[in-house]
Amino acid sequence: MRIGAGRDERFGARVPPIHVLLAPCLWMCLFSAAHGSEPPTDPFLRVDPGEHTAPIRSLAADKQGRWLATVSVDKTLRIWDLTDGRLKSTFRPPIGQGTAGELWAVAMSPDDGSIAAGGYAQFYDPSRDSSPPGYSIYIVDRATGRLLRRISGVPQPVISLDLSPDGRILAVGHDGNGGLRLLDVKQGRVIAEDLDYAGPVPSVSFAADGRLLTASHDGLLRLYRFDGSHLTLLTKRAAPDGDKAVRARFSPDGKRIAVGFTRSPAVDVLGGTTLAPLASLHTSSVAAGYSAIAWSRDGKTLFAGQDVNGSIVIRRWSVDGGVSVESAGDWPVASNTIFELLAFPGGRLAFCSAAPTWGLLDAAGHAVFLHGSPVVDFRNNLETFRLSADGAQFSFGYEGTRAPPVVFDIEQRAFLPAATRAMAPPSLVADGLVVSNWLHSQVPTLNGATIKLGQTERSHALALLPDGSGFVLGTDNAVRLYSRDGTLRWARPATGGAWAVNVSGDGRWVAAARSDGTIRWYRALDGAEQFLFYPHPDKARWVLWTPGGYYDVSPGAEDLIGWQLNRGEDAAADFFPASRFREKFYRPDIITKVVESADQAMALKLANQAIGRKGDTTSIAESLPPVVKILALRTGPPRPRASRSNLKRAAPPMPRSPRFGLASMALR
Repeated sequence: MRIGAGRDERFGARVPPIHVLLAPCLWMCLFSAAHGSEPPTDPFLRVDPGEHTAPIRSLAADKQGRWLATVSVDKTLRIWDLTDGRLKSTFRPPIGQGTAGELWAVAMSPDDGSIAAGGYAQFYDPSRDSSPPGYSIYIVDRATGRLLRRISGVPQPVISLDLSPDGRILAVGHDGNGGLRLLDVKQGRVIAEDLDYAGPVPSVSFAADGRLLTASHDGLLRLYRFDGSHLTLLTKRAAPDGDKAVRARFSPDGKRIAVGFTRSPAVDVLGGTTLAPLASLHTSSVAAGYSAIAWSRDGKTLFAGQDVNGSIVIRRWSVDGGVSVESAGDWPVASNTIFELLAFPGGRLAFCSAAPTWGLLDAAGHAVFLHGSPVVDFRNNLETFRLSADGAQFSFGYEGTRAPPVVFDIEQRAFLPAATRAMAPPSLVADGLVVSNWLHSQVPTLNGATIKLGQTERSHALALLPDGSGFVLGTDNAVRLYSRDGTLRWARPATGGAWAVNVSGDGRWVAAARSDGTIRWYRALDGAEQFLFYPHPDKARWVLWTPGGYYDVSPGAEDLIGWQLNRGEDAAADFFPASRFREKFYRPDIITKVVESADQAMALKLANQAIGRKGDTTSIAESLPPVVKILALRTGPPRPRASRSNLKRAAPPMPRSPRFGLASMALR
């Protein structure tokens, strides 16, 4: 049995890679019940405005097109009602630092209402574990968002999923060299597998007759027959155009296959049984990049999400027998990479993007509903992200350079009409300190020498320290501070990337505008994070908070953040809005003291002394309220109502199965 070690590899042209390192290991049993480290028990303070806050990687729907499931690297699965576009429920898996808990793939059963979701669900403590435990796939009830069961011991991260037409078999495509596995959904056991892959498998797809198609970054397309117990490789061949295929989908009748690529602007149509090329839908106006694809339900239209002259569009072709007849036009729908397209009856089409946005279009391309991004896109804020000398006043652009930047004062906790203190953009030049080739690059240099980053990691932002003693890089997955000689002094995780960085003129603060829509202040001395700012794209609501949970908010913004508490590997996490703890944690005075002292613990002490308040040592976990969940309801006939006469009698003993008794409820 061969299990490949994970590697850095991501699937998008406009979205930075999200770094993950997996230690190589040998698994005695691929899908065992063995447990590694449990998820962290400390609460996580998270932004949650009721929408995804990070790239939405995948979509899935039921056969009738009534329900839609979306998964995101923000570590949530959300279930939507497609009759009105409203959120039905949210499933929160246990999470950890970095990528732990990210969800990248989802599939929905056509019949029994269950949803499978997977990604980077692994918890590993090298101080306690001799080897990393496996990853997890979650089976969730569509109607309630409740976790039904967990498939454990998955040896590699899950980046693609699809369910067989009868809903019994789950096809799993892995990152790294993990290959392909078919699982029995009910039992969680491996039925068949093909480990002969030399790259990630970002696409798995069943045909109506049970054939299975995969696309891998090893450059090969593979077509299988699966008879319910045996997997037979029918054919494999190199993807057309010599590029890495990122999506491959059967036409509804299974006679054709459409393929989209990571870099090639083409969309290719192949024979459904031979993988022989039938047509290549090239277009000179399409930029090389990630191509999500889908067939219409009648098989007469092919859709692709592509970058056309800098605009992210859904391009359509009318097709006949696999040959392009004509281009049917473009629908501009997003500001960043489209990761998935999903066709519905009546010509409707759903999409999701890295923006993060998702929507449902009618047959004419008009939005039935569109869920816009709840986070500010800081990608074009290199110049507009400015700091005052003390770091307490800053500016940024909601629309990058397309509109004038706004100014916020942390001490006043308010947007200002204009800056009242001198603010400076990031310093890029200093005598004897030349950092070059740092913009969206894997090989930035310091005085001509390469600065070592992680594999496939790119730098996006630069700021020199005011005294010239070092510099800061914002990368795909970290904020890094280096000494003048290139020695790394500290690095702090920044999942999804840091798009802009700056250093305050007094040298105390490093500030980073991150892809999750937050701006974070790190103490320059040691990189300790001290406070965060989240501006809602509505340009009115905002939240300021410290890692300890003390916060200040604008009116109406209190429930944009909250605490997530893991309940173990085999249970969904709980989420508690910040408003539940207003009495203890609503402390604007502490925010002010943090700005002054650059030390959260000192700020708490000073703020409490100023108002004569004793320090509360109760942890957040100890402050969380109990969660009551109904486990079962009595199904028998209701008990007869008590009469006036029997009310005077002694109370009867409690029945074994009361309608709402302690035996029917769980309190935790």
